[in-house]
Amino acid sequence: MKILRDPADLAHLPDAFLRTVISERLEAMADGEPFDPDVHGFMVVAEVGDGAEDVAAAVEAPILDEAWLAAFGFECVEAHEHWYEAVIVPDSGDFGIVLFVPRAPGVDQRLLDVCARQAVLAPDE
Repeated sequence: MKILRDPADLAHLPDAFLRTVISERLEAMADGEPFDPDVHGFMVVAEVGDGAEDVAAAVEAPILDEAWLAAFGFECVEAHEHWYEAVIVPDSGDFGIVLFVPRAPGVDQRLLDVCARQAVLAPDE
């Protein structure tokens, strides 16, 4: 799992599509200001082999809990060709956490299922 709190962290991602999408999200989150993860939030990129509980801890939300999903849930989940992109806004402010889950064999099926149930097709797909 990769946790990205700085635009410079993008250099560590091998997937060009994901680098582009995350760069766009970071820019949108900062809205013209210098990016500050304590104000704007951060990105979590799940990887094959990551446990769903570990991912939930990284995004600081009980994403597998049905009661939480029903009451709060994701702000939105977009299905890209090879990724799910799930947005969590813990409060009413500008702070957000964006989770990227690869749509690939070896990914914890619970993560894929929770994303698939709420996903809409990404506008760029």
